[in-house]
Amino acid sequence: MARSYKDARAKELLDLGNHLFDKRKPKDSLDQEIAWNFCPDLAEFQSPLELGEDWAADRMDGYPEQVSRELSNQLGANLRPNGKQWFKSSTGDDEQDADEANAKFLEYLGRTIRREIYKPQTGFVGATKELDRFYVNFGQGVMSIEESPTDRDHLYFRNHHIKDCVWLDNQLGQVDHLHRRAKMSARAMKRMFGEKRLHETIVKAAKKEPNREFEIRYITMPTEEYNTFGEEGSGKGASIKLPFVCCVVDVENCCIIKEGGLPTFNYVVPRWQRLAGTQYAFSPATMAALADGRMAQMLSQILLESGEKAIDPPMIGKQEAVIGQPNIAAGGLSWVDMDHDAKLTDALDVIKLDADMRVAFQMRADLRELLSKAFFIDKLTLPEASMKEMTAFEVSRRLEEHVRNLLPIFEPIQVEYNARMLDIVFALLVNMKKIDFGRMPDGLSDVDTMWEFETPIQTAESRLLVEQFLDTCNVLTVGAQTEAAVGQASGTIPIHFDKGLRDAVRGVGGPAAWRKTQEERDADAEASEQAMATQETMAMVGTGAGVAEQVGKAGQSLGLITPPGKAAAAQGGAGAPAQAPQGAGPATTPMPLPGGGQANIPAGIDMGGALAALGGGAGGGSEDMVASLSAEVQELRMMLRRMAMQMSNIEDAVTRPKKVRIDKDKNGKITGASISSGGRDIIEGIAA
Repeated sequence: MARSYKDARAKELLDLGNHLFDKRKPKDSLDQEIAWNFCPDLAEFQSPLELGEDWAADRMDGYPEQVSRELSNQLGANLRPNGKQWFKSSTGDDEQDADEANAKFLEYLGRTIRREIYKPQTGFVGATKELDRFYVNFGQGVMSIEESPTDRDHLYFRNHHIKDCVWLDNQLGQVDHLHRRAKMSARAMKRMFGEKRLHETIVKAAKKEPNREFEIRYITMPTEEYNTFGEEGSGKGASIKLPFVCCVVDVENCCIIKEGGLPTFNYVVPRWQRLAGTQYAFSPATMAALADGRMAQMLSQILLESGEKAIDPPMIGKQEAVIGQPNIAAGGLSWVDMDHDAKLTDALDVIKLDADMRVAFQMRADLRELLSKAFFIDKLTLPEASMKEMTAFEVSRRLEEHVRNLLPIFEPIQVEYNARMLDIVFALLVNMKKIDFGRMPDGLSDVDTMWEFETPIQTAESRLLVEQFLDTCNVLTVGAQTEAAVGQASGTIPIHFDKGLRDAVRGVGGPAAWRKTQEERDADAEASEQAMATQETMAMVGTGAGVAEQVGKAGQSLGLITPPGKAAAAQGGAGAPAQAPQGAGPATTPMPLPGGGQANIPAGIDMGGALAALGGGAGGGSEDMVASLSAEVQELRMMLRRMAMQMSNIEDAVTRPKKVRIDKDKNGKITGASISSGGRDIIEGIAA
């Protein structure tokens, strides 16, 4: 035949697949027992189920199936809620994700993928719901993601029974080689593959027996591995350039019907807990619950029989007294012998049973609790955090425990299930040109993206973060109060307070991003000292202005200072100072100050006369004037001197350059600060 190399390759591929199916048969026996107890509609590992077959005819209790169904439903409800964006694209770097251009493209990518997978014709919801059941009960499942076989306009999700699938792992422990068997009628094969590609046996059957079914094998593997099968030197696979190959093999006629390249391995094979030394997995839920599931059936049967005996107890009758079989039906009549010498009621009697049904019901309640724990039903709900009798510490510990309890359930699903599924979807959408990379910024051109999920674990971690923040705030509040006490009695505290406070914040679980480095704390302390110096300067300006106002009022009341606007009129002579031009500031008179420097005194203040009156001038009459001054005038004299000194300090603080010096001890703690201006310290001894 023209396709001899393909037939040789088909034979090798079929031999490999048959070997994998034969090797997995012992596990099929175990899966059959698991399915019979927890999901009887999937119990066709050893023989197919017929339509209309009562697969639960021999089961007495449906509770094992209920807990299995509950966990399966919770997977989809918690990990893939339909009403929210349960996943998002991320670079894994918070700084890159925070960039506005990057964030817009990552958000666009997440919205596009969600829109494509939730189109009604994709079958996403139904396929994932079925896959959840296989994952919960058998610890593994198989779902294919393909382009629409008709128009390539949308994705197509299909779940497959694991009895029909076998696979191999690569060096990284990931599935990249899968064989799937299926049956298809001759008519469907002719319509799907075309008459030219089919064996003549199938072509004839399509005409005479169109409903006759043939077994076919779908095989997907890396192109490099695919090229190693078949005859040497045949040029096989030369036209396939994509990294993976999918071929369809006619099992009965041992020939390849179709082969083609794939941009990615298009099967999702999530595995809950791997079996050592094999590529297959199992469910820790059903393995723990299998013995309890069997016991549930036996106990239910015992309860049914005991209840039947209690309601309809067995009877005893005397053999010679009762004629025929006793009729125990409602309204029934039983005949007895007339020669019976005892009472008629003695001929028939019930056997009294003193069974205590409460023990059996308690056993069933305990058994159902064990089944619920085996399927993690008691771990899925968040603990109540609003209980009044619980402290904040107890609430945070409960949340941490809840997160740990959820990890065995949801953590493997995020990696093996959801992340792998989204990777395949992304690769197929890129191949279908459904993603506009023209919107991607340059910052993401060489960055690999990853997936982040909204799960109950993240919800619990967010609540735990709130508790950590509250604990941190409590520590800082106590620390601030203690720091004030340390400042008052620093010699009596035997610890380094600042180091102890940092260790306490770290001890309550405060994230490192919340804590400042030593350099940041030093910079903040320096900025705080500068702010304090500025406030001190402004306070000095305000004090000087207040003193000047008090002196002015006191001088005017004593007649030592001429009120504003009357100085020029009072002097009026040739020696009077010239009037300030219009628009200029008030006229001033320079006055020497003690310790050097001078102050410009407004022209309306007669400082010479005031000083002469206070004993600063010459003349014999001054002593008599000083002697007659009251204590109020003496106080005014002191106020004038203080004002002169403060005016000088204000001038230095405002007009001259300032330098802030911060003093630290050997441990780096700030002990004081000073502000200098022109070589003179104007503020000293600022506490740390």
